[in-house]
Amino acid sequence: MNRFLLSRVLMSCLSAMLFLLAANTASAQYCDVSYGLGTSDGDYCDRFVLEGIDNTSGAGAVYNDYTAFSTLLNPGLTYEFTIYNTPEWTEYYAVWVDWNQNETFEDDENLIGLGIDNYVDIIAGGNATISFTVPVTALPGTTRLRLVCAYFPDVPMIACPDYDGGDLDYYYGEVEDYSIVIPASGPYDLAAVDLPGLVSGCGLGLQDITLEVVNVGTDPAGGFSLSYQVTDPVLGVLPAVTEDYTGADLASFESLSYTFATPADLSNSGDYTIDGWITWDLDGLDANNNTNESFTSIPSISSFPYTENFEGGSGGWTSGGVNSSWELGYPSASIIDGPPPGTPSSENSWATGLYDFYNLSEDSWVLSPCFDFSSLVVPYVKFDIWWEVYEFWDGARLEYSLDAGTTWQPIGDIGTGDNWYASGGCYSFGFDPFTGIYYPAWEGSGGGWKTAEHDLSFLAGEPQVQLRMHFKSYVFSGFQDGIAFDNFFVGDPYNNDIGVTALVDPSSGPSLGSTETVTVQLENFGLFDQSGFDVAYQLDGGTVVTETFAGTLPAGETAEFTFSTTEDLSADGDYTFVAWTELGTDEDLSNDTLTQVVSNLEPITGTDAYYIYSNVYGGPEPWFTTSSSESMDAVFGVDEWTLGFFETIDVDAVFSTATCFVWLEGGDAMANELETFLNSNYVAIQNWVASGGHLFLNSAPNEGDGMDYYFGDVSLFYAWYTNTAAPGDPGHPIFDGPFTPVGASWSGSSFGHAVVEGDADPVIIDAFDDSRVVLAEKHWGAGIAMFGGMTPTYFHSPATEATNLRNNILSYLGSCILSDIDLGLASVIAPVNGCGLGDEAVTVKIRNYGAAPQSNVPVNYQLDGGVVVSETWIGTLDPGETIEYTFASLADVSALGDHDIVAWTSFPGDTILGNDTADATITNIPVIDVYPYLEAFEAGSGGWTSGGTNSTWAQGTPAGL
Repeated sequence: MNRFLLSRVLMSCLSAMLFLLAANTASAQYCDVSYGLGTSDGDYCDRFVLEGIDNTSGAGAVYNDYTAFSTLLNPGLTYEFTIYNTPEWTEYYAVWVDWNQNETFEDDENLIGLGIDNYVDIIAGGNATISFTVPVTALPGTTRLRLVCAYFPDVPMIACPDYDGGDLDYYYGEVEDYSIVIPASGPYDLAAVDLPGLVSGCGLGLQDITLEVVNVGTDPAGGFSLSYQVTDPVLGVLPAVTEDYTGADLASFESLSYTFATPADLSNSGDYTIDGWITWDLDGLDANNNTNESFTSIPSISSFPYTENFEGGSGGWTSGGVNSSWELGYPSASIIDGPPPGTPSSENSWATGLYDFYNLSEDSWVLSPCFDFSSLVVPYVKFDIWWEVYEFWDGARLEYSLDAGTTWQPIGDIGTGDNWYASGGCYSFGFDPFTGIYYPAWEGSGGGWKTAEHDLSFLAGEPQVQLRMHFKSYVFSGFQDGIAFDNFFVGDPYNNDIGVTALVDPSSGPSLGSTETVTVQLENFGLFDQSGFDVAYQLDGGTVVTETFAGTLPAGETAEFTFSTTEDLSADGDYTFVAWTELGTDEDLSNDTLTQVVSNLEPITGTDAYYIYSNVYGGPEPWFTTSSSESMDAVFGVDEWTLGFFETIDVDAVFSTATCFVWLEGGDAMANELETFLNSNYVAIQNWVASGGHLFLNSAPNEGDGMDYYFGDVSLFYAWYTNTAAPGDPGHPIFDGPFTPVGASWSGSSFGHAVVEGDADPVIIDAFDDSRVVLAEKHWGAGIAMFGGMTPTYFHSPATEATNLRNNILSYLGSCILSDIDLGLASVIAPVNGCGLGDEAVTVKIRNYGAAPQSNVPVNYQLDGGVVVSETWIGTLDPGETIEYTFASLADVSALGDHDIVAWTSFPGDTILGNDTADATITNIPVIDVYPYLEAFEAGSGGWTSGGTNSTWAQGTPAGL
């Protein structure tokens, strides 16, 4: 959790007991709810207001039956409610109404939104007002409204939180229920519910108008008329269009989508309002007969490339916002002075104050015209920019909108384009509530005019795109020039432009042969499809091999091309390949050619293991903990691995065929040292992995801005603080064992300080953002590399599960020997700890670690050192496949206390025995069913046990200090 967790836990001990004594008994509920602590630490809705309901409740019980409060809501009408939050904490809220009265709160009955948008978060002491429309299909009668309050739960929120049932993120908060009365319909009542399809857009023209109508009366409806009227931005209010409905009568609760024969002319640019209504003499309720929509028609640009230097004026760009200081002209401020160097004669640039500072508390922008990207394939944006703003507090970013400015999204992140945003974050643009990381912007000092460029291919084909330069400043900053930009370009790349982007085969590895195929990846950077062009390569400066790509390479696509000529790489050593395309009409030759070295390496044969970090502290481990070396001991054995430092190791000796496993750790204040080490030695490290070595490369920095992890385009992004992590690939072996239990999620403060980006497979992710990867894996040649941004397990919880997870990572990477026959047990998954256990089934996970399918695997288990139970799993297990097997013979664990179960495979011919065995310790907890129960602990623990992270619990006579 993102707050003062320690103080909350300390306060919670006493609060929990008081809460249990004071909790009210709730009346009948739709579903049972439970929280870990509830409202007693200040997590509650202080007041809820909806029409006739106005309840200031304060801190109540976990479940609060306020159904004595009720209000009447009419179908088809729009209402709003207000939630007043506790003054103590930021809380999340969701609200449902059971419109169909089936005693279930369904997803589409949420009044705030759908999916992950079904909640509103309100700061301490704040409030939020939400509007909603009662469905015309709402059943008449009294139904239930439910408000759920929780402190930072997973989203989407749920209407029936059950902490006792496993919804552990509902520890703080409450549930409130109210009554909603839906009046019975009269015999004659038509409701106009929507004018669908009327949204802001670019270059609108003639458009059909559709009015949606529902008969909410009890009798059939017919003989009515429908109308719409346009308020035009240029012509004003236009005459109404009225048409009679001549179709069949509408049955009760039947809907009608009526499209008028006369379309609306929306060709004028500007703001429109369209009103729609029904006219029916018999209608008994006029309040729901009308509906309207407001939207904007924006001029559109569809001719590309688009270039605007603003020398002829604004070019259709407009400025706006709060306290805007944007001006168009010649920049002549104290620092931002003069035009971009590429256009020295320029007279006009956009700037926040041409001659002075920007404003305090500014939230302003310069808005582009609409762009129709329908014809673009791989567009990009490029412009000149100069920023001189108060570092961290103020900044600017480029944003895009696909809905004519209704919503905006930032383009890119730090470093995702050329000169794209400054390292760090910007206070004024806010922060991610889950990580605490501030969103990026151009902030601080740019040091002069720079050309910024960013890919916009994710917008290709979009018919209406708007861009804006958005600037924000804080209340106390200022006395800076701000932002200036000029020479704005949007368009596609060249028409004809192809090149070689990768050497797919051969790749570095052990035992390359005498007839290695040569495969390259081609990319069409241009706009035109290309076919029938030549591709060539040269090995070690020898004969040029030229062959023809006979297929078609579409614009923006990639393809692999394999030469018919093979190469002899059987001798150990390095081979230099140069490959290129030969397209006669190519307009950009700079990206045609690729040079890459391929090495025939000796295979890994040894079993040495290393744990390496920096001696910047003088020897202690990163973060001044020993949990990482303890994991090395647990997996490899005490004194069975080697400790080294970046500054002193013999790189050739470590990354040799005698070494199977290396852990390079750069956490805390060792990130810069790790980065320096990688930059100097990445070729040797990559070749060692390609030979079959296994690498664990991990850094949770407290310095720098991330680093290149190499191995293609893998990198570490800092900072991203992962508080709760979860499996990104639940089927990965590290979640099976051999160390168990592993758990399904892990938390810490923080679990990770950085995330892995680039071409690697996610293994562990941020539980709140699955795009943020804290552990990834990549196969490289004959070896494996795992990349992490994780802190030591000392900071993680639950402690046992987190330690086992780290041990499993090391165990997974700790064996480099390949074998056709290699069967083993990943874990023992049953039985588990329980109360009053007896004869229990034993279930294990069997995994084929080898390179060939194997059938009919002998498996065994032994309970508490007793008789060995041997059985055989019948079937065929493919390489890498895992299955669950339950022994027919049960284990008698009825004796109270701990029981040790050791299980193993005994497959004939298995060449690697280190992964054959898994074990588990389970506890049979005594059941007490005689009351009253009193335990004074004079005779011992009485079956009570202690545990947890950094536990100080002890039994004895308290002696004080």
